[in-house]
Formats: sequence, C-alpha cells, structure tokens
Amino acid sequence: MRLKILLISVLLIIFVGVLALGTLHWNESVAAAGSENDDDRTTPSLPDDSPNKFELSEQEKRAIMLAKNWSLKAQEALKSKMKSNQPFLMGIVGSQSLGKDVNGWSVQLKTKMEQAFGSDVLQVKIFEYDSIRSSKFIKYSDYQEVADFKPDMVLFEPFTLNDNGYVPVESEEKNFEKFQAALGDAVMILQPPHPIYQSTYYPRQVAAIKKFAESKSITYLDHWTAWPDPATAAVKEDLTPSQSAPNEKGHKLWAEYLEKYFIAE
Repeated sequence: MRLKILLISVLLIIFVGVLALGTLHWNESVAAAGSENDDDRTTPSLPDDSPNKFELSEQEKRAIMLAKNWSLKAQEALKSKMKSNQPFLMGIVGSQSLGKDVNGWSVQLKTKMEQAFGSDVLQVKIFEYDSIRSSKFIKYSDYQEVADFKPDMVLFEPFTLNDNGYVPVESEEKNFEKFQAALGDAVMILQPPHPIYQSTYYPRQVAAIKKFAESKSITYLDHWTAWPDPATAAVKEDLTPSQSAPNEKGHKLWAEYLEKYFIAE
C-alpha cells in the first residue's frame, strides 16, 4: 500500500514538472514571435542612393563656403534654392552711384559673383535709378520693378546723397520700410552712397541711416571705411568732378570692398 502511494506521488511530481517545463517553453516561444513581429514593423532606413536624400554638388558646396559671411537667413535661402534647383536671385538697387553703364562697382560685383558661384546657382540683376530721390522711388512705384523680380536678397543704396537737403532722414527711413515691405521675405542689406568732399549735413544723414539699420538688425556694409577721409582732398581723386558718382578708381575701390563680403574666398 505504501509502495503504491509512493509511486503515485513520484508520478505526480513528474507530471507537474513536465507541465511547468511545457508552460515555460510556450512563453518563450510567444515572446520570440513577438520580438520578430516588432522587428518586422521597424521602418527600414533609406539607402544612401535614396531619391529623398539631398546631395550637394561640388559647385554647391563651394557656393555655401563662398557665402559664409552672409547672414544666416541669406545662407539658408541659398541652400533652399539649390535644393530646389532654382537660382538664388540678388538685386542691386540704387542711384547713379551704381555706375551700371560705365562698368561701375555694381557691374563688377555682379560679374565676380556670378563667376564665383556659377550663374546656375546665383543670378544678379542691377536696378539703377538715375538722379531720383527716395520719395519719388516710392511715389511713382519704381520699387515695384524690383519686387516683380522676386529677389532672395537685395543690396540697397537708399538714394541718401540725392535725398540730401531735400528728404529728411525720417522720411527716407519710412520710404525704405515701404520698399522692404514690398519685397516680402527678401534679405535686405543697406549701404551708403559714395562719400563726397567736405560735406556737413550729408555725413550726418548717412550716420543716421547706419544707426537705423542697426536698430532694425539689418546688415549695413560701411564701405566708407575703404575710402580716403572725406574731409581731405584725397577723396576727390576717386570721384567725378561733380561728385555725383565715383570715377573709375572709386568704382574699383567700392567693388573690392563688397567682394570681400559677398565672396568669401
């Protein structure tokens, strides 16, 4: 009788052990299956040759390097245009100081920039308005021609010399703001016209425009630092006899200053 009870107990222990081992094996199988399913649901990484991956050409990499002096906003706009295979558009806007018809600084800068960046990456258009004031530039909607170009960046010489003695600084600033509003999201860069010999009020007006640009966090390119002192006769060597525009030497000096900013070789 005792032997029978012992035998039954042993068999019961064996049965329980087998059942436990079977349950453990089942749980492990379920867990493994779940892990495999999770792996199946993982989004595969894109291969290096995926069409969704933006690859810069050597020319585009060089363009980014050349633009390292630009504002971050301008650099991002350049990258965006390259990514969409569209040229970055830049407008140069101002008075007769630009020298568009005499190979002036604007023409020299345009040529150098398009050669450095490549005309398929960057294109420059010159908008010269001879002997007009900022008030007329706004009143007669000359600025709309620039807006229609849809530039990504504008280098603006705001007619300050032509305005001198006729348009107060406050009005010139308001005219600039109207022009800027018409350009939407374009990056604005301000610079003064050329200096002139022994002027009194004009340098004050230029200083006020510089202060205005700084207050609005607008890049201001002070090329006057590259000219001879306007208080000395030496500055006249870089100007036409009427002082209404630079001469050949002055245009070259002005262009070289701007090239250092726009083309970071």
